[in-house]
Amino acid sequence: MKKKLLAISIFFVIAIIIWTVIYINKHNSKNEDMETKVQFEYNSNMSVLPFQNTFLIYDGKKLIRKSDTFKDVFALRLVASNYVIKTMSEDIYILDKTEKILYKISKDGEIVSQVKFVENGQNIYPLKNSDVVLQYSTGVNTDGIIIYDKDLKKKKDINYPNGLVNIVVYEERTNNLFVSIQVVNELDVINSIYIYDFKYEPQLFQNYKNLVTMALDVLGNNILILDPTALYIMDKDFKNVSKVSAQASFERMITANDKIYLQDGEKNVRIFDKAGNLVEEKSFKEPIINMFTNVSQVVYVSKSEIYSDKKDYAVQEVIDKSILLSNNKLIVFFNGGIRTFAIPY
Repeated sequence: MKKKLLAISIFFVIAIIIWTVIYINKHNSKNEDMETKVQFEYNSNMSVLPFQNTFLIYDGKKLIRKSDTFKDVFALRLVASNYVIKTMSEDIYILDKTEKILYKISKDGEIVSQVKFVENGQNIYPLKNSDVVLQYSTGVNTDGIIIYDKDLKKKKDINYPNGLVNIVVYEERTNNLFVSIQVVNELDVINSIYIYDFKYEPQLFQNYKNLVTMALDVLGNNILILDPTALYIMDKDFKNVSKVSAQASFERMITANDKIYLQDGEKNVRIFDKAGNLVEEKSFKEPIINMFTNVSQVVYVSKSEIYSDKKDYAVQEVIDKSILLSNNKLIVFFNGGIRTFAIPY
């Protein structure tokens, strides 16, 4: 009898343990994508950027790095009234257009290098090879680029007579640098695409009429050139592979899993394979203001909704900006606060 009671007691203890483990796991799974809201004096003039699994906030006076739980990692006082801020890997770059200074800042918030230039700096493009490109203007319809190394020492200065730089893209697999130039021409709208090798020597050059480059990307062996009216898919020698015409007007493009995602108009996204064949179309209730790609899916953000393949979220506030961190946390910014969402894989 005693053995029987002992066996029953052991059974109930094991059952309670199993039930407790199941309950905890279910509870955690339900909460792993729950949102977190934090009050913060955010306004639309601030720049926000993802930085690994943390994020940066800069208002032209103070640069703040925060963790995904909103704890301060560092705060750096740096005044730049007219600026561009970008990141690459573990480095942060701030272009002060007024004072004509380019700063390189470490992940710990220390200014590790800076360089002063005489040109009118317009934009910066940090590259995955640790170089950084400064786009400048001369004010006489001639733009140019200066390439600096990791210590902000000048490596190359290239100018484009009668040309305005509109985009710079680095392709890591081939170490090629793509520069798109809008040629100043009273008769035609001409776009010139230059390709440079790892030494920044020109390799290819191509002119296109009636083309304005909004975005440029490389997918496999194909070059993608996005214009408001069409997507042009070229091979590595700039020979035409396919052309996709916009139904309304192309707003943005991202690539993921060998697919091309094109926002066509405010509320529609059309998805193509790398050869330009239509795969899928999506329509949304509200205008899409941002698109992100994570490990397995694309996330779409409107002013009050977040759409993913596995779960949608409604946001009470009006979303102003949004960023996706490397740990798959989506952070949305609105007047007076921040929300974070753990997007399921």
